[in-house]
Amino acid sequence: MKTSKTLFFLMLTFLFLNSSSEAAAWQELRTLAVQHNGRVKPFDSLARQTLKLVAGKENWQGRDPVQFLSESLEEPAKLVELRWIRLDLPELKETLGLEKKDHFFSLADLEASLSQIDALVTRAKNNRDRDLKPSKIEQKAEELSLKVRTVQSLIAGTNHTKLGPLAGASQS
Repeated sequence: MKTSKTLFFLMLTFLFLNSSSEAAAWQELRTLAVQHNGRVKPFDSLARQTLKLVAGKENWQGRDPVQFLSESLEEPAKLVELRWIRLDLPELKETLGLEKKDHFFSLADLEASLSQIDALVTRAKNNRDRDLKPSKIEQKAEELSLKVRTVQSLIAGTNHTKLGPLAGASQS
């Protein structure tokens, strides 16, 4: 997927070099078509949905989601230490050995707990297979697992594929 990341950054550079202003470049990036989970969507939607899933809100620390995600994709290694993975359930935090008072964790914070998270996800699946409802901790572990996989795919550059301008998007 190194090629995909390289193409994305070449396109990003092209947008900024060929736009009359920085604002126009960001607007073009917003409408850039990306494929994510089998669906084509604007980069803006990918950025907002990613932040909503991982952090529980559509912006991060008051930053525009498109700028946040594009800067994160430029230096994905920084996402390992960024405390933006939201986890609120105190019982799950206790099970994983995390600080109960904290609400946001980094991938590095969760690294030692990944096998425990996977075990809880497996238990939830097994319960569903037997037509039983997973416990609250198992359900939240499933959500946390999805957040972790999303961050890991951002770091690896496998989260999306750049396609080009969306049909009908204005070209400045």
